[in-house]
Amino acid sequence: MNINQELLITLIQERPVIWDKTIDDYKNKRLKYDSWKEIFIHFQPTFEDLSGDEKNKFGQMVMKKWTNMKDSWIKYDKKINECKSGSSAKKIRKYMFYDEMMFLKKNVEHRKTDSNMTEHVHDSSLSNENFDSAVPNQSSSGYTERSETQRAKKKRKNELSEVDIRFMKFMDSAERDEKKKSRSMNFFYGNR
Repeated sequence: MNINQELLITLIQERPVIWDKTIDDYKNKRLKYDSWKEIFIHFQPTFEDLSGDEKNKFGQMVMKKWTNMKDSWIKYDKKINECKSGSSAKKIRKYMFYDEMMFLKKNVEHRKTDSNMTEHVHDSSLSNENFDSAVPNQSSSGYTERSETQRAKKKRKNELSEVDIRFMKFMDSAERDEKKKSRSMNFFYGNR
């Protein structure tokens, strides 16, 4: 069955219990179930007459359609918020239902990623003297040098613990013992 996507968006938007995480009723499973059921009946007027399996199959199909549309909207929204401007910017084709689904913006919070690079300060009120202190450890190439604590963490990460060292010594001695045994056993196997 083909689902009218624009109609689905409208029906979902009219039922904030399905999509609006900020309202108290969002956690009410009964209200959410009833809202979905209204949508299912709208697309399939004989929904109540279907068998249990057919109801589940149809309901899952509609809900999956909505989930795919919502995920596509979120993905596009994230791309345009992270997009560079200018001539080197990559052209992004607009998601066809982006404007219709803008009501979702209320719930979307894109996670920021951590970076080992600092952002440049572009405040005209900073003089050259203050700029150097505003961005610590800034090299002339524009990259931030690692601080002492960052270097220490990396060094600690590369150092072996006492347990690791003891385990490696044990494995080395076990390997040497195996070689000694195999040399003495070579006589019996005909290897000289």
